[in-house]
Amino acid sequence: MRIGIDTRLQNETGVGRYIRNLITYLPQLDTKNEYVFINPDIKWHTLEEQIKMPAVLNAYNLDLVHIPYFNVPVFYTKPFVVTIHDLIVNEYRTGQASTQNVLVYGLKRIGYQYSINHAVQKSCAIIVPSHATKDKLIELYPRVHRNKICVTYEGVDLKSANGKPSESEGKQLTANSRITNNKFFLYVGNAYPHKNVETLLKAFAQLNNPEIQLVIVGKKNYFTDRLTHSIKELDIADRIIFPGEIPDAELAWLYKHAQALVLPSLMEGFGLPALEAMQFRASVIASDIPVFHEICQQSAFYFNPFNVDQLTALLKDITSSAKKSDMQKKKDFGEKRAREFSWKKMVNETIKIYNTCL
Repeated sequence: MRIGIDTRLQNETGVGRYIRNLITYLPQLDTKNEYVFINPDIKWHTLEEQIKMPAVLNAYNLDLVHIPYFNVPVFYTKPFVVTIHDLIVNEYRTGQASTQNVLVYGLKRIGYQYSINHAVQKSCAIIVPSHATKDKLIELYPRVHRNKICVTYEGVDLKSANGKPSESEGKQLTANSRITNNKFFLYVGNAYPHKNVETLLKAFAQLNNPEIQLVIVGKKNYFTDRLTHSIKELDIADRIIFPGEIPDAELAWLYKHAQALVLPSLMEGFGLPALEAMQFRASVIASDIPVFHEICQQSAFYFNPFNVDQLTALLKDITSSAKKSDMQKKKDFGEKRAREFSWKKMVNETIKIYNTCL
């Protein structure tokens, strides 16, 4: 069977890590099928994509195509598998489109809804990264055939995953930023509205501890710029660090030395940073949403993402070691839990899905 993989987003964060691992392990784990990695110079989420991609895909004479994102070309008529990583756009303004005027954003929303509805209805299989996402998909698209929704958990692949993060990486990181000690909380991800970073900032301000810093790792854009206004209003600018996007080895060092990773999201499809933190025995403070309970289970401290005081209380407990015994138990559980997730396992499960499609 000749299978094509749309790899155009492989250099992005999030979905890019998924694609990179997929195309790395597919040829290693499956020698029966032939894989073609397709990366034309066509921008995703555009009209050009919808017009040109069907012809591009047809030119490869494929038996099956895997579109690893919701942006399926609606005029492509041959069998395809789609990965829907989350359904956040259905419920929250997110991404670059949400920075545009109301009319343009409205048109983008209509295009998204049409594209994802086509993907849900016409695909021979839908891959999702969690049961929480599967449940949300069924809730939003009740006509979908439930037996074609397949959950394949993602994995962990930080460069320092199999060893102790290098202290040299830490020295490099601290030299290039204002991180002064190991007394810092960590946030990893973008600053889209559903990430609820504002709640974290308010809770951190209420912590009112000048010795503690908050490190926010992620791509700087319109949304992080918007956070700076809140940071100034809360008078915490001297304790907030924005290192931007950093190498995996430096991120591993941050996980290892942080007081805790804090994830205040209102909705997620999987929650890879939580898994990464667990593997490095970092404490995890996560919002009380289904996907974090599914992935982290007993390894995280949970809080109501709409309750700033509740999060502040957890931050204080972590810094004061009030939950030291509980923290160690959760770290032990988290480290063990993280070992259950593997990119190779995910790819093997994906191969089985391909084979059931034809």
